[in-house]
Amino acid sequence: MPGRKMQTLSDLKRSIRKASQILLITHLNPDGDAVGSMLALSVALQKMQKRTVCVCDGKIMEKYAFLKSAGEILKPDRIDAVFDLAIAIDCADQKRMGSAEKLFFAAKENANIDHHGTNESFGRINIVHSVSSSGELIYELIEELGTGLDAETAECLYTAISTDTGNFTYSNTTKKALLYTAELIGLFDYTRTADYLYRTRTYENTRLIAKAIDNLSLYEEGRAALMYLCRSDLAEADVKNPDYEMIVNYASEIDTVKVAVFLRELKDGGYKLSLRSSGDLDVAALCAEYGGGGHKNAAGCSMNAPFEEVKETILSAVKKLLNA
Repeated sequence: MPGRKMQTLSDLKRSIRKASQILLITHLNPDGDAVGSMLALSVALQKMQKRTVCVCDGKIMEKYAFLKSAGEILKPDRIDAVFDLAIAIDCADQKRMGSAEKLFFAAKENANIDHHGTNESFGRINIVHSVSSSGELIYELIEELGTGLDAETAECLYTAISTDTGNFTYSNTTKKALLYTAELIGLFDYTRTADYLYRTRTYENTRLIAKAIDNLSLYEEGRAALMYLCRSDLAEADVKNPDYEMIVNYASEIDTVKVAVFLRELKDGGYKLSLRSSGDLDVAALCAEYGGGGHKNAAGCSMNAPFEEVKETILSAVKKLLNA
């Protein structure tokens, strides 16, 4: 369901001003950019005396529980109201909203804020730009709204921008992202937040990383790496709140690897795939062939098939990409 052409932040500001009740939606199994961006905007809108509700079809990882309003994010099935405005944040496509998709299109007005190049502008208002993170776009929207930054919004936006840039080491790290972050870190306990995000991990999740590394193999003369986790690996590691976000990096950081793939078995069958690449190797285009998407060097998709079939399919696609 393609939407209109791009609108401006001023267009979205007008819709926000008209709305009394605003629903904020982010994607399934949200990462730091999704959670941080949604919560930062919620705080800003509440300063405008708007009633906001944050929803997500998926579990919020324990590592983001330190964010003040993280515990207020609801499941879509808890919502039965029709909102004046629904805003999808960091959703590369409308299906990424999961069961919250129906709430988005039921609202009187809707908007789509995202930074993924594969986004098809599914909202009536679309703020879609290829920048470092959705957090960067929310920072600019908050400036447009004139609500100002406080400790809570700054911490949320730092979480969004820093996690989606790999703590400012990925190729999507821009001068603008760093300038915005420079404005943020003086407003909250930056060291404490960085500790939560980058220097804290449970023993169980450490064991899970070890299992994924045990399941790592190289292909295509070392240019491709594939690692995986099965449901049995989670059981053996005794992980109640698994953190998968950075696991693929252990494969992509191998000196010879140009494309890294991480497969994890889903509870209801099939596999979630996370891909990373270097240089001009476009894994977003590869993932789009399987209903996924993302960024040129970081993307994902899902495949509903047995492990060996998924492995063979993705390795064949990676080989084709490497040899193109």
